[in-house]
Amino acid sequence: MTLTDKNRERIILTARSCVGSPFRHQGRNLEKGLDCVGLILYVARQLGISLPAHQGYGRHVCAGTIANSVVAHFFDPTVVSDVLPGDIFLLDVGHGQEHVAIFTGRGLIHACAKRAGLWNIV
Repeated sequence: MTLTDKNRERIILTARSCVGSPFRHQGRNLEKGLDCVGLILYVARQLGISLPAHQGYGRHVCAGTIANSVVAHFFDPTVVSDVLPGDIFLLDVGHGQEHVAIFTGRGLIHACAKRAGLWNIV
């Protein structure tokens, strides 16, 4: 079972409940902080999906790291025009760095180190 096989509304509501959590590199705990991968793992865990708690990546995650070792466990690549609310975006943020976020239908929910927390971009 994949993350997007579950109820998409539950994915979005669970992700929104994380907004305001502090940012913490490799964070896996809502109260202590999450990073972008931690957000996805937290949402999956709340939906009853067990995923490997991938860690050991640097502050600047290089191209392929997230896609190959974390995201591949729970989402199928698709083209942007076919993205649905609750899907996970794998973003190339430049210089070979990767970032993941959850699409809400109106924007993205993601963990942001520069803003020191989880944000809902609408």
